[in-house]
Amino acid sequence: MNGGFFICKENSCLRVRSKVYTAIMSQELNIQKVAHVTGLSVHTLRYYEKIGLLDLVVRTSSGYRHYTEADLSWIEFLKRLRETGMPIATMQKFAELRRKGTTASRPYWRGSQCRNHGKRN
Repeated sequence: MNGGFFICKENSCLRVRSKVYTAIMSQELNIQKVAHVTGLSVHTLRYYEKIGLLDLVVRTSSGYRHYTEADLSWIEFLKRLRETGMPIATMQKFAELRRKGTTASRPYWRGSQCRNHGKRN
């Protein structure tokens, strides 16, 4: 995907720039692999999901968590917030704003095609 991924909703696709983890996204990423790659513990990842910092992670038919590139990018952002000393309660407010779809985040548009819908951006 060369530095980006698609977010698709209702046959409308955006390509979003992401420099994080593009090389490993061809693998299925379970919680142990994500913990290893991000440097966070499995316990921390589960805790972040429980308190709403992470959206509910997609589960396989066996019940195992399967993380996406968007999840990993968000986890990296959360790590940066923690590095600034931001309290978890404030991070939860950021997560809530993200869920509401604030206009502060802007996708990176590219003239490439979405593999899922065959449409150009």
